[in-house]
Amino acid sequence: MKLKKSYYLILAVLIIIVFILYVNLNRDPMQNLDDVTLYGSKNRSDLNRDASGYNGVAVSGHPLASEIGIEILKSGGNAIDAAVAISFAICLLEPHASGLGGGGFIILHSAKTDEDIVIDFRETAPAASTYEFYEQFLKNDGKDLTEEFATGGEGVAIPGEVAGLLTALEKYGTMSRAQVIQPSLDLEKLGIIVTASFANLLKKHKYRLEQFPASRDTWFNDQGDLYQKGDKWHNSGFAKTLRLIAEKGMEGFYTGELANAIVQATVNAGGILSLEDLSGYSVKIRKPIRGNYRGYDIIATPPSAAGATVVEVLQILDNFDLPELDFQSAERWHLWAESMKLAYADKKAFLGDTDFTDVPLDQLCSSIYADDRANLIKADDVITVASAGSPKRDSDGNTTAIVVSDKEGNMIAITKSLNWYFGSAVTVPDYGFVLNNHMRSFSYEKQSPNLMSASKRPISSMSPVLVFHNDHPFMAISSPGASKIIAAVSQVISNVIDYEFDIKTAVNLPRAVNYQGSKLYAERRIPESVQDDLTALGHKVSISSMEFNSSYGGVQAIVIDKNGLMHGTSDPRRGGQAIAY
Repeated sequence: MKLKKSYYLILAVLIIIVFILYVNLNRDPMQNLDDVTLYGSKNRSDLNRDASGYNGVAVSGHPLASEIGIEILKSGGNAIDAAVAISFAICLLEPHASGLGGGGFIILHSAKTDEDIVIDFRETAPAASTYEFYEQFLKNDGKDLTEEFATGGEGVAIPGEVAGLLTALEKYGTMSRAQVIQPSLDLEKLGIIVTASFANLLKKHKYRLEQFPASRDTWFNDQGDLYQKGDKWHNSGFAKTLRLIAEKGMEGFYTGELANAIVQATVNAGGILSLEDLSGYSVKIRKPIRGNYRGYDIIATPPSAAGATVVEVLQILDNFDLPELDFQSAERWHLWAESMKLAYADKKAFLGDTDFTDVPLDQLCSSIYADDRANLIKADDVITVASAGSPKRDSDGNTTAIVVSDKEGNMIAITKSLNWYFGSAVTVPDYGFVLNNHMRSFSYEKQSPNLMSASKRPISSMSPVLVFHNDHPFMAISSPGASKIIAAVSQVISNVIDYEFDIKTAVNLPRAVNYQGSKLYAERRIPESVQDDLTALGHKVSISSMEFNSSYGGVQAIVIDKNGLMHGTSDPRRGGQAIAY
């Protein structure tokens, strides 16, 4: 009997050993970080936000919006149709983060024409904008803006979202306005379930919204109270707006009854927007800027977006052998910190609306300039305050991200914003959407290339990016996160290229950001020993109290593998979802 028990014990041990050997032989050698190191907890239920498919992938900040995108693809639409449908739906589902009263950027690859295109639908300053008008909102010798300027009509710039979405649809889509808008109307009719994050943001911004009657009517319930988590919410005014856009297109928004309502709401709240501002608004079709990172082509959005800064960060890092460094090492984070300092300094010094400012884009995005900047980085020292470089010139808030790809090879990334949550907090009466406060995105320092000027576009950190490898679409990536967008986008790209992490892991990994100074802001999942090593080097490390901090971005991304399988993922820092078929 004892011999039989020993036999079973030995057999059990052998089975365990074989199983362990099998797992280790078949595991991805790049996945050398356990779940706790990667995610902070093995039991995070909201990490399963990825999906893969050969026909199409849609990724956005809300599962219902992503589902709408997939249904558009299944019904014969292309990636552009799906992305525009998602964008209208997100305006309904996340009205605090982006909306018809805001603006943003689209970067897309058209399989039909084999072109890469940027549609700049950033807001512009009203024609009546003068420095003297905004001087009343300046403090600290003109370097900062007062809080009052965040709420009210004074901060409203000319919204570009409707023009941007319809331009993309008309030029590169295949469906009608009615087809891509109808799913949002169906959603509104059913009613929207209030999420915990939306309820919390309503509570946080109640003091702003309650200043305007139309905002109280739209964002508070019939009893005048805030909506709570789990409540069903309708926005009939927004449905009215969508029907108008479906019927009349851009004219329905930028002229006529709705335009009058937008102007009146802004002026009543202290702003200077005019009917001429709205009717005169136009998007800019721009060529993307390009860089190269370890043999991958980085195709990014030019100013007034910040794609040039993403390109610069990556090309500075291209001078260092990151793959030879452990992901969670002080040496790696040090290189990231120093590279970001240098690139952010150049962003502040040089980026502005290219229709008004001579921006040395060719130089800022050149590998030669990146090499010069990389030479300033020392392994054993910290740049206390980064200064802008000297590229030789030629003579002559909050936010939403969407990415979609389809089986035809179309790929699109969108980032769009109201700036602050709920923008200016001014709601257009009877039309159910808030207006942006992007006049705050200008600089009011007179030497800045981003100095406010009438009809000018303010510089943004929004940076939707496409990545190609061997002339084939490889990645589409976009993120909200204000000034942290640049760090989020560039770090996820590096995670995939340098460490061969799958896109889900690459997005979930901890992030850090460094602006011009010596303070390194990071999520809590960076090990304490690494934090200590960085402090010893001279970095002032500021660790977030949260393992997954939403201020570090909400990346939506797709990677296409060599077999054509599309892998999408949505950042667990926010409430999105990837859906595929």
